[in-house]
Amino acid sequence: MSDETEAVTESAKAIKEVAKTGGKLIDAASDAGRFFKAVMGDLVTDGVGLVSDRLKYYRIERAILLAAKTQKRLEDRGITNVRIVSPKIALPIIEKATIEDDESLHTRWANLLANAMDPNFGGQVKRRYVSILSDIEPIDAHILDVVVGEYRAAPEANRQDLLFARANVVRNLRLDANDCEVSLRNLLRLGLIRPGVVTGGVYMGEHQVSAYKDTELFSLTLLGIEFHDAVN
Repeated sequence: MSDETEAVTESAKAIKEVAKTGGKLIDAASDAGRFFKAVMGDLVTDGVGLVSDRLKYYRIERAILLAAKTQKRLEDRGITNVRIVSPKIALPIIEKATIEDDESLHTRWANLLANAMDPNFGGQVKRRYVSILSDIEPIDAHILDVVVGEYRAAPEANRQDLLFARANVVRNLRLDANDCEVSLRNLLRLGLIRPGVVTGGVYMGEHQVSAYKDTELFSLTLLGIEFHDAVN
């Protein structure tokens, strides 16, 4: 066998092996595509590209809506000269907002971006708020809205000791008790509320006896108030 013939033979073998490998990759991509199609429906194709144009268009649509909501928010405030937002805050907001399918939470992403752009916004938009908002469910945000509203409606002198009863939240918001408990646990985990502590008239030495109320009674944290203001 000549050197030329041997080289052609070896090349053919190599091409065959590459084709086998390529075929396996295509098969694997197709299997993955079918799996993710079951997860996300028609947003994902069962071809080798995996992510279809529909998903890209979906994110573009959500980005367009985010821009429209943010601009409307700023226009309503009469803001024409906006401040530049740090990429470490702006980019995560845009990334998270373009995959958010709940409209109430999507609007909060727009509010967060608008507040970051508003030079007159009295609070601060911190990087941690992006992480917190991405971990919030609609029921969590609703409970926080109501609790902050009641906090602000109370006389300022009484706010520091203000406690909220889980039973009242369930009743007034007409929530399932278990759903409310899970939501309060999430707000507690995120540091937006804290467990209530009730101090009675009984003393042990120089100290009054206190009862830890977990989520049965809870209060707002400063983080909870500031986060609420940043996303509303």
